[in-house]
Amino acid sequence: MTTQYSISQTQVLREAKHLVRYAIKHGWMSYPNGTMMDGDGDPIPNLEPEEETSSPITPELCNKAFLLRERGITLDNIATVCGVPRGSIAYIVSKGHEDYLLRLRTDPNSTKESL
Repeated sequence: MTTQYSISQTQVLREAKHLVRYAIKHGWMSYPNGTMMDGDGDPIPNLEPEEETSSPITPELCNKAFLLRERGITLDNIATVCGVPRGSIAYIVSKGHEDYLLRLRTDPNSTKESL
C-alpha cells in the first residue's frame, strides 16, 4: 500500500542531482575539501584505486598469540608483543586456538610445546 505522499526510488534518483545542488546552494551541505569540479559545477569523482595492505596475521602469529594467552598474559600485552591492533587480538587468539584443536584432532600425539 502506498500513500499519496510516497515517492519511488526512481523519482528520488531522478531528482537527486537537483536536490544536492539545492542543498549546497543554500549552505545545508558541502562537498569535501579538495573536490575538483567540472565546467557544469558537478564534482569530478576520484577513481584512484585504494592501496591493498597485506595482513600481518599469519598462522605462526596466531599460534604465538594463543600460547601467550594460555600462559595468562592479557590481551593488551599480547597485542603489543605481536604488533597488531588491540581490536584484532581476540580474533587472532581464536584462530590460534582453532589451529591447535585441529592439530590435536589430526595428530593426537601433538602437544602445545610441539606447536
